[in-house]
Amino acid sequence: MDKAARTRALRKAWDPDAEAFRCHYSGVLLDADHRSPWHVTFDHRTPRTESDVVLCAALINDMKSDLTEAEFRKVIAQLSERLAGVRSSIERIVPKYWHRG
Repeated sequence: MDKAARTRALRKAWDPDAEAFRCHYSGVLLDADHRSPWHVTFDHRTPRTESDVVLCAALINDMKSDLTEAEFRKVIAQLSERLAGVRSSIERIVPKYWHRG
């Protein structure tokens, strides 16, 4: 674990006006209840790279999974367009760090 990287992530995510942490991806205020989908978690912007972490909601971290930040943003943007009826499907990507099965 890279403690310095985690300290930087905590400092960057702190919202002094709200006196709470904000999710790097969604901007939502995070909470300390480990059962909440909005619980504070650390996300590796590049999977398994300890030196580059951000704070994010557990729900978002689970959705991002093994995707890089760029892959996640691409999929989410296209999915949003799909759900809005702008596109008929999203592009299939081959995630660089996908390790399943």
